[in-house]
Amino acid sequence: MNYYNKFTKKMKSKNLLAISLLLFFIIGFISCDNDDVEINQLIGKWTVVINDNSYLPIDNYIDFIEYTFNTDGTCIIHTPNSLESPHHTFYLKYVVGVNNNTLTIYKNDMNIMENEVGAGKYRIIKLTSSEMILDSMDNRNKTLKLRRK
Repeated sequence: MNYYNKFTKKMKSKNLLAISLLLFFIIGFISCDNDDVEINQLIGKWTVVINDNSYLPIDNYIDFIEYTFNTDGTCIIHTPNSLESPHHTFYLKYVVGVNNNTLTIYKNDMNIMENEVGAGKYRIIKLTSSEMILDSMDNRNKTLKLRRK
């Protein structure tokens, strides 16, 4: 009986060590998710390169869709001229999440889903001095890939 107790105690401590190591590696892996996000790189003019949004023209007009992020928390979106309508300029606001991994673009209230071009909540996949990739976190948009203008 004594051997059995020693054996089970030893197995419990090995299991606890294994579980602890597993949790340590999982937490380490998750925290490295957005290492390449440099939020200070957001400020400036960006042009859409890849656009999965159905409401924005992709073909010949892609180089004309511009996002301008200003230091005061405002965002200006310019859409191109097309056969259906003239160009439009949308004046919005933006907020970056606490961990620099989300970007919310909104017109009046960031907590309400506004029906405005470009408005939405995005996960920042990549943000460097020349490239930005945003993945939509709501049902309005999809993935945007932008390049520095």
